[in-house]
Amino acid sequence: MTTPFVITMLAVSATGHHWWLDGVAAIALVVIALRIDGWVRRRLG
Repeated sequence: MTTPFVITMLAVSATGHHWWLDGVAAIALVVIALRIDGWVRRRLG
């Protein structure tokens, strides 16, 4: 799963596009959302 992601990141950054940073930000937001979701589900029982 991580191999295509790494290849994509290298290809996009090597060609000079800055859209790859949007992907990093999106992943960070998804991780934060999943952690908040898990925390809320544990709190609500």
